[in-house]
Amino acid sequence: MHSHIPARILEKELPALLLALLPLVGVLAAPALAPLVFSLAAAQFLYRALIERRAPRLDRSFLALALLFAFLSLASAAWSIVPARSLAGAFQITGIFAGALIFLGQPALPQKTGRRVMRAMALAYVAAALILAFDWSAGFPIEGFLSGDAPNAAAKYNRGVAYAVLFAWPVAGLLWRERAWRTLLPLLFALLAALLITLSLTAKLAALAALAAFAAAAAAPRVTGAVLAGGSALFAAFAPFLLRLVSSYRDLLAPYVKHSGVVRLEIWNYMTARVFQRPFLGWGFWSAAFLPISRRELESAGWSHAPGFYPHDQWLQIWVETGVFGAFLALVCTLLALKRARGLSLSLRPFAYASFAAAMTISLADFDLATDSWWAALAVCAYLFKIASAAESNSRL
Repeated sequence: MHSHIPARILEKELPALLLALLPLVGVLAAPALAPLVFSLAAAQFLYRALIERRAPRLDRSFLALALLFAFLSLASAAWSIVPARSLAGAFQITGIFAGALIFLGQPALPQKTGRRVMRAMALAYVAAALILAFDWSAGFPIEGFLSGDAPNAAAKYNRGVAYAVLFAWPVAGLLWRERAWRTLLPLLFALLAALLITLSLTAKLAALAALAAFAAAAAAPRVTGAVLAGGSALFAAFAPFLLRLVSSYRDLLAPYVKHSGVVRLEIWNYMTARVFQRPFLGWGFWSAAFLPISRRELESAGWSHAPGFYPHDQWLQIWVETGVFGAFLALVCTLLALKRARGLSLSLRPFAYASFAAAMTISLADFDLATDSWWAALAVCAYLFKIASAAESNSRL
């Protein structure tokens, strides 16, 4: 009996504790999400390999895509303009993929535990919103202390609120199915409050995209799935052209967008130009910060005074660093995730499509591709749907 205690702790109690506190920890300290999730995944891997003598349960399709992209990233060092950085990035993304896949491969929590965790997460959303509201009203002393960057403390919440948009949908899906309105409504109001306070336009747009996808899927799930798949494929294929077109109107758009939006348009302008110079293999993984930018391009930008930005669009980053082959792998991975969402029950599918739309929106404007907390957030979101689906299936037995 005692031999099962470590397994129960690693596969039930620790995941349950982590998920229950996730909205609170994620909003206050979003970068901490990766070490928490991946440390648990590493502990599970070591226990299974050394004690139970069994291989981890991994999704073979996602594993194959992860290996192919990791190999492409590693191989890109051969033609990269910064070989050492490409090697470092390849090793980092490989480790991130491993942690995400191992975490996602753990079994779903038992039905009762999963339901309790979802309710606890809803309460954690309320606690996070209350802390965020207090910190905002007081001038952000809490985040200034935690981050050590008081002048930019307000912006430190941006990532956590964006992740909170992702996590809210699987939790809401289970609570909706169980008609747990007393828990669901506070969660939604808490998320709305966080979105009103945050400075992140990306998080707000992600929430709107998710809400639109949810409404469309509730009315026509098949059509919505097809639209999401088609839209993802079109953008993946034509991202450099579309972003080049949008960035060409940056002077016209400048009076109507934030300063950060203008900077993004400038970055997209010279990043897309580099894509067309090396469209097949790219410039090497993790090389975007070192791309050759002409003095004329910098002077025409107005706001950007030196190169060194990451593309602020993960699809553009994939194109500029790994070319058409990387973009193809990313698209296959995206469509596979959408296929898994389509495989959920009709009651959960609109919530899954909402999370998918939110994730796609975030990927269009934020985070370096090798941001560990981003992949940890995606793995957690997928695992939460795994819990919700298992709880729904068990309730029918």
